[in-house]
Amino acid sequence: MNIIDFYKTNYKLTFVRVLRQHWKERKKWSCIGEPKVDHLFIYLDGCSVTYTLKNGKKTVAHSGETLYVPMGLEYTAEFSDFRGDTSSAVNVNFMLYSHDGCEVKDFDEIVRFSSPDVALCVKELEDLALSMTPIPTKSDIEVYKIFNIMGDEKAKQISENGGFKIIEKGVEYLHFHYNKDIKISTLASLCNISEVYFRRLFKLYMGISPAEYKQKLRLEKAVEYLKHSTSSISEIAEILGFTDTAYFVKVFSQRFGVTPSKYRKKM
Repeated sequence: MNIIDFYKTNYKLTFVRVLRQHWKERKKWSCIGEPKVDHLFIYLDGCSVTYTLKNGKKTVAHSGETLYVPMGLEYTAEFSDFRGDTSSAVNVNFMLYSHDGCEVKDFDEIVRFSSPDVALCVKELEDLALSMTPIPTKSDIEVYKIFNIMGDEKAKQISENGGFKIIEKGVEYLHFHYNKDIKISTLASLCNISEVYFRRLFKLYMGISPAEYKQKLRLEKAVEYLKHSTSSISEIAEILGFTDTAYFVKVFSQRFGVTPSKYRKKM
């Protein structure tokens, strides 16, 4: 599943609505035959829930946990383990659009996560909804936060299960083509994952972003050329994929504290 990262993509939220529902009496709800028309975060406050998708796949969550239920799914939700009369679920419904105005609905998995930071975001959303003057922009920001917390949790889970192999092909490709103008989406495709997940996992394992890592490889190779070749500074810049010699000199100086020419003289 592609976890949305609002800091690296251009999605837009609209129609954020927050509602606390009590399920002790009713217990069950279904939209089988009527796909869900919006996206949903549901925070469980004193109860548990079992979601059963149309294909039979089940997802169980308990009090204190949050579920992301994407638009377009068909499922049955059955609530249980009520801890008291105030047991309830907080629903955060919203619509999601891409930069070109199309509805985003290509997710097919319910995601469960338990970060306490999510509970704080949901509480903030509920307070905004109950206030006399809710602030739409602030509501959007809280939903953005939840998505990114969810993405971090997912990346951590992958990491703990030997996740480096997932991005290994992309890292290897970058090592052999560091002097090319490579799109991150291309590296992600080699690994059969989304660009957002590739970025997350890459940062998790390598400590820096793919773009920073590519720059690092270029500059390390620049040192070898300066030490062992007679190529000019502009020729080295071109070989390494820098379209502007002045920019190459600038980033080299920032990294090593001296210009390429002075570095070569020192060597």
